[in-house]
Amino acid sequence: MFIKEILGMLVRELIKHIDKIKSINPMSIYYNE
Repeated sequence: MFIKEILGMLVRELIKHIDKIKSINPMSIYYNE
């Protein structure tokens, strides 16, 4: 039970960081242009 809760929180944090990296990723700027 506890392991599933911890994994769920880690996954949520990873998704948040991935979204930030994508929005800040300079490559995305080049593609948009």
